[in-house]
Amino acid sequence: MKALMINLCAYSRTGGMERFNQRIVRSLTEMDGVQARVLSLWDDDCPADLGEHVAYRGFHCNKIPFLLRFIGELLRFRPDAVLVQHVFFAWLHPLICLLCPGAEILLFVHGTEVWDRPSPLFRRLVSLADRIVSVSLYTTSKMAEAYAIPVSRFHLLQNVFELRDFSSDDAVDLEERFPCLFRVNESTVQYRLLTVTRLADRYKGERETILALPAILRRFPDTHYYIVGKGPLASALRDLARKLSVEDHVHLLGAVTDQELAKMYGACDVFVMPSKGEGFGIVYLEAAAHRLPAIAGNVDGSVEAVVDGETGLCVNPDDVPAIATAVIDLLQDPERRRQMGEKGYRRVVESFSHERFHRQFERILCLRGASANAGARHTQPVP
Repeated sequence: MKALMINLCAYSRTGGMERFNQRIVRSLTEMDGVQARVLSLWDDDCPADLGEHVAYRGFHCNKIPFLLRFIGELLRFRPDAVLVQHVFFAWLHPLICLLCPGAEILLFVHGTEVWDRPSPLFRRLVSLADRIVSVSLYTTSKMAEAYAIPVSRFHLLQNVFELRDFSSDDAVDLEERFPCLFRVNESTVQYRLLTVTRLADRYKGERETILALPAILRRFPDTHYYIVGKGPLASALRDLARKLSVEDHVHLLGAVTDQELAKMYGACDVFVMPSKGEGFGIVYLEAAAHRLPAIAGNVDGSVEAVVDGETGLCVNPDDVPAIATAVIDLLQDPERRRQMGEKGYRRVVESFSHERFHRQFERILCLRGASANAGARHTQPVP
């Protein structure tokens, strides 16, 4: 089988979608009888050796060279399947149908990019995909409703996480690198809350967590909140902390290495991200893999990554008192935190391994022609 994959980014940025794309590439390298070409619009060239069966090319955000190479691959490589890793590329679906009509289009979707109702034209472009691969049942449901696409056209391929992706490094000295994790204003830090996210999306819940801090600090005054990540919302979060007079308890750490983050997970007590826009939320798996219980939102795909009452707590992400209560409940019960952390760790190991992801992806890829849409997409009416 020959597969052509197009994606926005896999290696030059950090995020759940990028980690998902990396795992797809890794799975392609591990498949027998598969030749693959990968074109990445935003990436530089792949930093890893992918072997002789997978070729990776980055285009540094240059759209014209990307498009020309894509056309060339359709004409010369003649793929059996085109793996479209973002709905942004739906504009290229007609080109695939025209230049390589025998290729099956697999569209991969993640979260908010497909939750809202599109224009009739864009809906028609998306409908040219033979099958849709979704990272969560929640995203499947939202997109099926918004795009009027039958659920039977969807496959589930959830994010996974392995500790080998995020191995710790004993040489990393957190106390030297981030002293605020241990002492602030000559006082010892007793409890640590952690959020890991790009500070670019307002739905992640950092603002609501800061709003909950005054209530938390009344019960546990030595609690500190650490936010890993950078982005344009950082200044607004600092301003909010100052307005609430909790600025000494809120620490924006910026970007950190994977090795530093692995150590931070181990040093913190509760992972807090009451989001309301997660397609799935691989970061919850990262926390669970480090035995850290999570507080997540209960209105999006987070509920598929965090089992309420088992591996963490799911709360209304707009209810600040509920967020505060959830944090307090976990801080006051170390044994419950420990049990949740252990259950989360076992769940990641048993249900979210790379081997399981690989088997499911291979099964989806080999179901060529299984969609009722295959062979009929050119004559479909606009939904």
